[in-house]
Amino acid sequence: MRFGQIRQIEQSARQALHRVRDRYMTQRTGLINQIRSFLLEFGIPIRQGAGVFRIDMPRVLGDEDNELPPSMRKLLSDLWSDFKTLESRIEEITQQIQRSVQYSDTARRLMTVPASARLRPVRWRLQQEMAVSFPTADSSPLGSGLCLVSTAQGIKQRCFRSVNEEMAI
Repeated sequence: MRFGQIRQIEQSARQALHRVRDRYMTQRTGLINQIRSFLLEFGIPIRQGAGVFRIDMPRVLGDEDNELPPSMRKLLSDLWSDFKTLESRIEEITQQIQRSVQYSDTARRLMTVPASARLRPVRWRLQQEMAVSFPTADSSPLGSGLCLVSTAQGIKQRCFRSVNEEMAI
């Protein structure tokens, strides 16, 4: 059994902010995909991604020559306003998270880690807890690198030649 530290109130509040922001971003992605599919039914393609969606959507709504019926144009305008509301909520929560980072030394240090490393916390934890380093190429089946062994569901071995390269056996 592994015991951890009890969470502080600020940590719980910060985690709640991240979860709500993630939910808003999921809703925004769903809304973008729904609008894109509606427009595709009328032969109007929109590029993928929230950034280009912000650019393309006003152009589509402002184009009176496309084949959108008035009822669909009204529906898309309402969905566009929903999108802008979600965007403002995401921006507000992002600013709150950035403000909370100012008061936490740990959070400030984590923000200096490249994004790709922050996205792989499980691998970093495994490297710290269960890593066995092979000094020579003869010792390891994959050459020199890092091997992790887990016995949760039988023996499973994962080896890394470098931090960015992962190989499964």
